[in-house]
Amino acid sequence: MVYVKLLGGLGNQMFQYAVGRHLSIKNSDSLMLDLTDLLKREDIDYTPREFELDIFDVKYTGKILASERRTFKERFALKYLTRRVDEIDYIFDPEVLGLKGNLYLNGFWQNEKYFNGIEDIIRQDFTLKAKVLPLNDLTVKKISSINSVSVHFRRGDYLSNPTAKNIHGVVEVGYYKKALTKISELVESPHFFIFSDDIDWVRENFVFEQEHTFISHDACAAYDMHLMSLCKHNITANSSFSWWGAWLNRNPDKIVISPQQWINAIQTEIVPEHWMKF
Repeated sequence: MVYVKLLGGLGNQMFQYAVGRHLSIKNSDSLMLDLTDLLKREDIDYTPREFELDIFDVKYTGKILASERRTFKERFALKYLTRRVDEIDYIFDPEVLGLKGNLYLNGFWQNEKYFNGIEDIIRQDFTLKAKVLPLNDLTVKKISSINSVSVHFRRGDYLSNPTAKNIHGVVEVGYYKKALTKISELVESPHFFIFSDDIDWVRENFVFEQEHTFISHDACAAYDMHLMSLCKHNITANSSFSWWGAWLNRNPDKIVISPQQWINAIQTEIVPEHWMKF
C-alpha cells in the first residue's frame, strides 16, 4: 500500500497525489490518501484546507480521515507495518521512486521529476470532471483563438497568514513587468488573461499596456487552473496553483515564465529547467 499525506491547497495536493500515483503504478499497489492534516489544528498556524482532488478524474483506493475514525487494523498498519518517507528539504530524491513495500509519504514533493514517465497518466488524472465544465464558455473560445497568455497573481494567505507570508512572500510587481515585456518580445500580439485570488487589487494596482482580460470565476478555482492550461503561454506566481496551470498546458511551443525565488531564503527545484526564471 502507498499512503500519501495531503497538505495545503489544490496545487500542493496535486503534487502529493502525483508522487503517490507514480509509486503505486511502479509497485502495482493501491494508493491511499491521508486527509487528517488538511484541517487547521490549534498547534499549527497554517491556512485551513479541504480535500479538493475529487474535482478531477483521480484514481485512488480510499481516504484516511481523522485518527479517531480509523479502525484498529488501519492504526496498526500505519504504525508498525508502513515505512514513513519524509521529504528532505525541497530537492528531488531519486531514491524515493525506487522504494518498495508499504510506504507513507510525508512532504510536498514539488518537482516534476517525481512523475517523469507517467506524464500522460497525470494529465488524464487531472482532467476536470464533466459536471464542472460550463456547456458554453466564451472565455474558452477566446483563449483558443488568439495568442493567449495566462498571468497569475497570488495574494490571499500569502499576505493575511503570518506563517504563509514568512515562508512564501508575494512576488514583486517588477517581476510581472519583466515577464510581460519578455513575452511581448517573443509572442506576436499577445493577449493576457489575468487570474488572481484578489482580482480587485490587481485591477487597481497594476497597469497593463497590452491587450488583456480579467478572469473572475469565484465558483471553482480548479476551473481557473483549467483556463490557464488552455492558454498558449503562461506567467506564474510563486504558487503551485499556477505551476500546475502552466504544466498542464499542452502547447508544445509554450513559453512559461516563473519567479526565480519560490520560497523565502530556500532554494527549490520546483521550476522545470526549460521554463524561464526571472
